[in-house]
Amino acid sequence: MTTTELQFKLTDRLSEPVTIDWEKAAYVDLWGTKHRVIHQGVRLTEKDKPQAPTHLAAGDCIDEMVYPSDLVAGSRAFEDWRLNPLLPLSQDARGLLLAHLRVAVAGNHCQFDQAISIHHPN
Repeated sequence: MTTTELQFKLTDRLSEPVTIDWEKAAYVDLWGTKHRVIHQGVRLTEKDKPQAPTHLAAGDCIDEMVYPSDLVAGSRAFEDWRLNPLLPLSQDARGLLLAHLRVAVAGNHCQFDQAISIHHPN
């Protein structure tokens, strides 16, 4: 995890192909607010457009990242885009971040959650 993206590696260890439905993926911030995400390869100018699913064959592995689409800041007129920080800069920030991925395997859906505990030592 960096200040602007949540990175992960996903390996399909099943004997079936796996599909990630990015339109059902979400980021939950420290205050419990759910955000739509964009993933690696999505142009920031297309942050609000539907995202095609990612398909993994059995045994495949991908390195990915997700970022809340509503935290992308910029201007289409000036083509000036940036990623705002995921985490508050305050030393008092504490809580739990979640990334939700909805994955389809052989027509069945399941959800994977990645939780990250945030705290600053006193």
